[in-house]
Amino acid sequence: MGETKVGTPEAELRDKQTNKESDQTMYSLAEMQKTYKTLKMILSDEDTFHHVVVEIFQAIDVTSDGGLDKDEIINFIKKICIEMGLA
Repeated sequence: MGETKVGTPEAELRDKQTNKESDQTMYSLAEMQKTYKTLKMILSDEDTFHHVVVEIFQAIDVTSDGGLDKDEIINFIKKICIEMGLA
């Protein structure tokens, strides 16, 4: 398999793909840093932590019965995976 020559359409496509992957990696790193900072803040303040836990629980408890069943948890995990691009 030969090398792709500079300036060819194949080289331009390769460079675009490389740049796109690099941009996504940088974006992911920035998002991880932002998420870390947010989680650190949530975990350091008991009132904020309690508020977030209640909000998450209410988001998962779609039947509003005060409990979480297996389907609610599975659906929540699926939704999170989709939002994170893991599904």
